[in-house]
Amino acid sequence: MRHTEKTIFFSFLSAIVLAFFCIRPAAAHAEKALKIGLERNCPPFSYEGEGGLSGFNVDMARALCVAMKRRCEFFAMPPDGLQTELREGGLDLVMDARAITGRSEDMAFSAPYFHARFVYVGKIPVDRIEESRPARIGVRAGGALQRYLEETGAPSRNTLVADEMGNIFAALRRDELDVMLVNSLQAYAFLVSGTGRRFEVVGEPLPLDALSTSHHIGMRKDDRDLGAALDRALQKMRYNGLFFQINRAWFSHTLY
Repeated sequence: MRHTEKTIFFSFLSAIVLAFFCIRPAAAHAEKALKIGLERNCPPFSYEGEGGLSGFNVDMARALCVAMKRRCEFFAMPPDGLQTELREGGLDLVMDARAITGRSEDMAFSAPYFHARFVYVGKIPVDRIEESRPARIGVRAGGALQRYLEETGAPSRNTLVADEMGNIFAALRRDELDVMLVNSLQAYAFLVSGTGRRFEVVGEPLPLDALSTSHHIGMRKDDRDLGAALDRALQKMRYNGLFFQINRAWFSHTLY
């Protein structure tokens, strides 16, 4: 989306949020605020920009709060802190790129709100790197992608970099990695940026049966009412077109 179009869209979204809080001040202040956790360094989903916290997940979170008619507070932190805070009651919802695949023993998940394949990004496919040294693969700590590499024998032949996503992008740019394994939306945003243009998607995406392509919002398992309200809000945003407006503000193709 062009800069002018994105500015108009963000102004429109901000007006909706402001109108909601102006119209319902008593109810908004009386009801306990939802505490939503987002990653602080995971572009293009959530990251600290010039004007504060920005990203696709940030805009989705704001719109969901309006759709649920809830006052919300946003907290940006490292991914490990997000799941700890959710478990201990410091957060109500987590939009965490490690957890959004909907597989966890101690979390419940919303209906899927976008879909993405998983791809390698670098300059040369992993299977073409010289056998004289391990391939250096950047991957997020503690998530489904790290488990996939472990289950397919990667630790015996590859070096894993487990860190915040923004730091993995930086390591690839410094040529400290051969490839990184990310979802296709993160790959797209990186490759069209000025710092990612000398890289490309290398090899084939992970097989469809290797990992779920559905991405979800995490919550505590006992918050069934919140989960139901969240699913209704996601459906409402798809029906009224707001989801697709946010989608187009960040990506050139439909995510759902």
